Amino acid sequence: MNRFFKPAPVTTAGSSGSASCPQRSLGRGAAWLIVLLATCVSLPRASAQTDTKQPVTDAGQRLKWHAQHLQMRAESPWRGLNWRHIGPLHMSGRVTDIAKPVGQPFTFYVATASGGIWKTENEGTTWQSMFDDAPSASVGAITCDPKRPDTVWAGMGESNIFRSSMSGTGVYRSTNGGRNWEHMGLEDTHHIARIVIHPQDSSTVYVAAGGHEYTENEERGVFKTTDGGKSWRKILYESSMAGASELVMDPHDPQTLFAAMWHRIRRPWSDPVPGPGGGIYRSRDGGETWELLSNGLPQRDLAGRTGLGMTAAKKGRIYALIDNHETARAAREGETDSYGRQRQAVIKGAEVYRSDDYGDTWELVSGGNRRMMGLFSTYGWVFGQI
Repeated sequence: MNRFFKPAPVTTAGSSGSASCPQRSLGRGAAWLIVLLATCVSLPRASAQTDTKQPVTDAGQRLKWHAQHLQMRAESPWRGLNWRHIGPLHMSGRVTDIAKPVGQPFTFYVATASGGIWKTENEGTTWQSMFDDAPSASVGAITCDPKRPDTVWAGMGESNIFRSSMSGTGVYRSTNGGRNWEHMGLEDTHHIARIVIHPQDSSTVYVAAGGHEYTENEERGVFKTTDGGKSWRKILYESSMAGASELVMDPHDPQTLFAAMWHRIRRPWSDPVPGPGGGIYRSRDGGETWELLSNGLPQRDLAGRTGLGMTAAKKGRIYALIDNHETARAAREGETDSYGRQRQAVIKGAEVYRSDDYGDTWELVSGGNRRMMGLFSTYGWVFGQI
């Protein structure tokens, strides 16, 4: 497979013009041909089993299918036809991440859950799609290299865990501001939450990967490369059902990292719930060794998705937004959840914790806030960033 692909040109939103359309019609026969081609594509059928050991499509096979798609399109007799956008205006669904290149005050990138990557060079007045030809349209993370502003890393597959979440195909890198992209591996991670680049060494990159959504797999946790993505090492791993939901680097010391692990798997018939393998970890040596932090934090197997954030204004301070499933109180008669079902108990839900000593001890700083308790409304597996 060719590791490179180039986004197709599109009309930028907000501009006065529109893409030109060739003065010829597909005709009824060609339209039927397109429908038949679409229905003849053989897709993997979901297993009727409900356990997490069911067969899954090999990630390498998905990349081969994508390469076949690009070849068929290049050889198609209708390859000269262009699509013209006629609406709706608002596209791309959920925004999952935003990246800002250093030294480019009017440029930033936006990653979306189902619409690829978008770039603006004029503070959002117009936009260009930068990821049209990728094997997946779902992006979980995007990051600009602090030393090389035109080098952009993208992690495919949103970290949210909706039933409608599409899986990704690993990590991609562009060295020319998103015009071309190269596949850099980790294709079986499926869902990537964060990419962190060493501020002084562009070859050192960390990836927080969630893994498969419905099935168990080993390619999840925190990964590290020291050769610019040529090879990867898994440096933090809990189990085949736990993935990484967040990763932050100390702005004062790039050797200090914090990672949030999450029992990140769901059943087809229910919402995801916490389980073994969650928690906040700290590394002082660039990810080579990790220690579990627990002093002042919720019970580990009842902590759901966790978001982390550090401030450069105060050394040692870190915040954690935790979906705490510990019971806050018993449910009242007739009290229902977001689906209209009778609640069994009301969980504590969204809680913010703060540490001023690099995670040695934590303090609940949102306690007693009823609005925080209802903020997630059982959807803490979606709103997990701070």
